Amino acid sequence: MSWIFGLAGKIADQDISKATGIAPDALIEETSDNLYITSGGIKETCFYSKERRLLVCGIGISSVDNIPNNNTPKILDFADWLNIHKHPELAGGINGHFVKVSWDRGGVRFSNDIFGLRDIYFYSIRDHIVFSTRLDWIAEYVGGLEIDYNELSSQWLLNNKMSFGSIAKGVRRLAAGGQAFYENGKITISRKQYTPAIDGNETRDTLYETVSRLIHASESTGRDIAISLSGGIDSRFLLAVMIGSGVKFDAVTFGPMDHPDSEIAGRICKSLGIMHSQLDSDYPAAGECYRRAMHYVGQNMLLTKGSDFLHFNYYEYLHNENKIIIDAGRGEIVRRGSLNKLLLRGPGKIINNDPDGAMKYFRGKKPNLFRKEVFDEMQINAVAHLTDLFNSLPPVEEFGIENWLDLMMTRSLMPNNISIEQSRVDGLAMCYTPFAQPDLINLIFNLPLVDKKNAAAIKKFISDKAPGLSGFPLVKGTTKYPYSLPTLPAKVYTVLKSKALPGNKSGYPDSKAYSYLSIMKEPILDSISSASFRNYDYYGHERIRTISDEYYKGNKKYASELDWWFTFDMFRKSLSLED
Repeated sequence: MSWIFGLAGKIADQDISKATGIAPDALIEETSDNLYITSGGIKETCFYSKERRLLVCGIGISSVDNIPNNNTPKILDFADWLNIHKHPELAGGINGHFVKVSWDRGGVRFSNDIFGLRDIYFYSIRDHIVFSTRLDWIAEYVGGLEIDYNELSSQWLLNNKMSFGSIAKGVRRLAAGGQAFYENGKITISRKQYTPAIDGNETRDTLYETVSRLIHASESTGRDIAISLSGGIDSRFLLAVMIGSGVKFDAVTFGPMDHPDSEIAGRICKSLGIMHSQLDSDYPAAGECYRRAMHYVGQNMLLTKGSDFLHFNYYEYLHNENKIIIDAGRGEIVRRGSLNKLLLRGPGKIINNDPDGAMKYFRGKKPNLFRKEVFDEMQINAVAHLTDLFNSLPPVEEFGIENWLDLMMTRSLMPNNISIEQSRVDGLAMCYTPFAQPDLINLIFNLPLVDKKNAAAIKKFISDKAPGLSGFPLVKGTTKYPYSLPTLPAKVYTVLKSKALPGNKSGYPDSKAYSYLSIMKEPILDSISSASFRNYDYYGHERIRTISDEYYKGNKKYASELDWWFTFDMFRKSLSLED
């Protein structure tokens, strides 16, 4: 990731010496009596002024209302950030994802974007603090950290984390819309909750224009534009807008060529004459595979499985090819695509403020790896996180249940899911999603519900501007389904189709994961036989041994559980600094 790492307070030479050995290849470094701060990654996502005592990490995109000359959309450059620093009133509506640090004799100030798509962590040590966008580096500086199972609870058990603390004990987190100030040995943190003003006056045309405008901003970088293309509806809409906007672009897809996403993306590009790159590779040998997976897991913080690390280098390759990547992440908000099962089956759980009863609609797919007592406590904590989130939202009767659900997911998903991957990618390439920007999110909350349901506005634009795109099936997960199906029938179709198929119930053999687990067999078995494993009191040891034994006997249904356990084990070791 484009990163920040530093110390503030009463710091000695030995503190700075230890810090400089942790963060490699810095682009920026500042040292004074009470501050050591450094930053790196790629230069396009790091902005620094020694004179103004300002450091920004990430990408800013000009907004409709708050940046002068906004008729020409752009990615903010060094001069723009200096102007915003000089005129803080301009900062409120900026699109993008960023962490901003400034300092003077009074102390050090930290802030980030309203959705928390970039984050920063703090740990107090005697008379100074260590701060970083990378939790694993804080662990290295302080000599190891422990997992906070309270904060882990909703992250592990639910679709995404519903609370806003750090999953490491003793570490504080800025989170979404955060402001922090450190002086005289004390740090204070506050957050501004995102709440859109709703008047219902937006139209489909404004939606299309705003997405197009956010796409055009990429032209200001001078880089070639690439869309990260899959077989999903959000990716299809983004492609249609890019075609309609007149920007020059090509397409890229990650993963095996025979994956349904790759197949559909390739067919679309071939039919339209769009240059398409398919990026895929094999896992390296065991030692290098473990090293790279460990590096990935330490940054990805249990968002995805360790076997996904192959995607790590694709962005770097694209950056070296002079690309800026635009993807369709968070596009489901445009089509009212979140929590529809809860809306259909359990609306009373929302109306009656019953988060305990609503829990089953938020359940994730990670396995239970823990002792019964630990797991039971995690379930209690997850309900508490959900309760706090429910209680922080506006009254359902005033906001409308559909908008309420979308706001809940915006407040929780953005800083706890999208931010993690965005932080990782920022250090490898310039990449952003138009669908996770304040200009667009504010607009979407003001679209008529009829335009959002069943992707009505999306499909209308596709049929008008790129009708050829409606002739290709869509993909959900690894299952293809007819383009014409509305949201609910499409969900039923893909579930029924997957149940009817043999093997892993998707129709697509997950050979990459099998290959990873084969290469990593020795490290996995070594970990399970280690004293570290036996002595880790939170584990359900017999269950984990069964998962491993059954998988390596040939029972492939345990692949995902084994992958997740090894991911978790690598993450806890990255925090505790175990070898």
